[in-house]
Amino acid sequence: MQENSIDAEMVSAKVQSLICDCDYEEFTPRVQGDVFNFLMDNPQFKINKTKDGKNKDNVLVLSGKAIVSGDELNFSIMLPTGYPDKPPKFYILDDVDCRTSVHVKKRNNQVSTKHLKKWKKESMYQKRDLDTAFCNVIESLSDEPPMLIGPSKFAKDSDDPEIKEYLVGTVITKIDAKLTEYSRSMAECESRAVQSMIQLSSNKGKLISSKEQISQKTENLVDEMDKSRSKIVSLNRYFE
Repeated sequence: MQENSIDAEMVSAKVQSLICDCDYEEFTPRVQGDVFNFLMDNPQFKINKTKDGKNKDNVLVLSGKAIVSGDELNFSIMLPTGYPDKPPKFYILDDVDCRTSVHVKKRNNQVSTKHLKKWKKESMYQKRDLDTAFCNVIESLSDEPPMLIGPSKFAKDSDDPEIKEYLVGTVITKIDAKLTEYSRSMAECESRAVQSMIQLSSNKGKLISSKEQISQKTENLVDEMDKSRSKIVSLNRYFE
């Protein structure tokens, strides 16, 4: 019990230290409560602050992993200025095939569900909290899961060391693959170059042989011409 109490105090202090620099104004207590409850229920998520798009307001962002249909996906959750009147923004940090899920936008991997689309309706007010929204996102994605391909550029801004390590490992793998492909291409080029040199050498030999044959035929032709001249001279003397 004491360990849980300490964890709660640490989470509360972390949220408090970050939210002081954010621009939620009168919604600050509500945001603080929602984020605290979410982090207590999802301890794998980390909290930080970022800029809210073009507004450049300081807002909270949470990053962490969750299981969706057997795949472990990396998520980023941004609480925009105006939350909870405005819905939280969920992004998948991994590279996924959006064609397999209607809930993921191809342009930026943002998740869109019916719950988030109806967020502003008064009848949804009691359900406008981060925990409910996250559960709805996971359920919606599980019904129509996106196909996981690998990490993407959307994860580059994450402060999660595990995500960064995941990205670095993937980049190294891609570099190794490129180097292997380059080495294979170089080997093929060298092989073609050797074959070309052999062919050139063979052609050179044939040319030399042809030149020698032509030279020999020329010599034979000159001899025949000399013999013919001698016969002509002899015939001329005979008739004189």
